[in-house]
Amino acid sequence: MSLLRIHKVFPAISFVFIAFLSFVALASDEISQIVIEGNQQIESSAIENVLKNKKGFLLSKTQIANDIQE
Repeated sequence: MSLLRIHKVFPAISFVFIAFLSFVALASDEISQIVIEGNQQIESSAIENVLKNKKGFLLSKTQIANDIQE
Protein backbone atom coordinates (compact mmCIF):
# COMPACT_ATOMS: atom_id res chain seq x y z
CA MET A 1 0.00 0.00 0.00
CA SER A 2 1.45 3.32 -0.98
CA LEU A 3 2.15 6.02 1.56
CA LEU A 4 -0.29 8.38 -0.18
CA ARG A 5 -3.10 5.84 0.08
CA ILE A 6 -2.36 5.24 3.78
CA HIS A 7 -2.72 8.99 4.43
CA LYS A 8 -6.14 8.93 2.75
CA VAL A 9 -7.40 5.84 4.58
CA PHE A 10 -5.98 6.58 8.05
CA PRO A 11 -8.42 9.41 8.95
CA ALA A 12 -11.42 7.22 8.11
CA ILE A 13 -10.07 4.31 10.12
CA SER A 14 -9.25 6.64 13.01
CA PHE A 15 -12.79 8.04 12.98
CA VAL A 16 -14.35 4.57 13.07
CA PHE A 17 -12.03 3.51 15.91
CA ILE A 18 -12.77 6.63 17.96
CA ALA A 19 -16.51 6.24 17.36
CA PHE A 20 -16.28 2.62 18.52
CA LEU A 21 -14.41 3.60 21.69
CA SER A 22 -17.03 6.26 22.40
CA PHE A 23 -19.79 3.68 22.03
CA VAL A 24 -17.99 1.30 24.39
CA ALA A 25 -17.51 4.09 26.92
CA LEU A 26 -21.20 4.98 26.77
CA ALA A 27 -22.17 1.36 27.15
CA SER A 28 -20.26 1.11 30.41
CA ASP A 29 -21.69 4.20 32.09
CA GLU A 30 -22.57 3.92 35.74
CA ILE A 31 -25.76 5.19 37.32
CA SER A 32 -24.80 8.38 39.14
CA GLN A 33 -28.18 9.11 40.71
CA ILE A 34 -31.78 7.97 40.67
CA VAL A 35 -34.44 10.68 40.81
CA ILE A 36 -37.99 9.68 41.73
CA GLU A 37 -40.62 12.30 40.91
CA GLY A 38 -44.38 12.52 40.77
CA ASN A 39 -45.12 10.09 43.57
CA GLN A 40 -47.81 11.46 45.88
CA GLN A 41 -48.96 8.48 47.91
CA ILE A 42 -45.81 6.34 48.14
CA GLU A 43 -42.58 7.54 49.73
CA SER A 44 -39.52 7.76 47.47
CA SER A 45 -37.56 5.45 49.79
CA ALA A 46 -40.20 2.71 49.35
CA ILE A 47 -39.87 2.98 45.57
CA GLU A 48 -36.05 2.93 45.79
CA ASN A 49 -36.19 -0.29 47.82
CA VAL A 50 -38.10 -2.03 45.01
CA LEU A 51 -35.73 -0.89 42.24
CA LYS A 52 -33.12 -3.40 41.13
CA ASN A 53 -30.90 -0.62 39.74
CA LYS A 54 -28.89 1.25 42.33
CA LYS A 55 -26.45 4.13 42.30
CA GLY A 56 -23.08 2.88 41.00
CA PHE A 57 -24.55 0.01 38.96
CA LEU A 58 -23.79 -0.18 35.24
CA LEU A 59 -26.53 1.11 32.97
CA SER A 60 -28.74 -1.60 31.52
CA LYS A 61 -31.64 -0.63 29.27
CA THR A 62 -33.31 -3.96 29.98
CA GLN A 63 -33.06 -3.56 33.74
CA ILE A 64 -34.29 0.04 33.59
CA ALA A 65 -37.32 -1.09 31.57
CA ASN A 66 -37.99 -3.82 34.17
CA ASP A 67 -37.76 -1.30 37.02
CA ILE A 68 -40.21 1.04 35.28
CA GLN A 69 -42.74 -1.76 34.75
CA GLU A 70 -42.67 -2.81 38.41
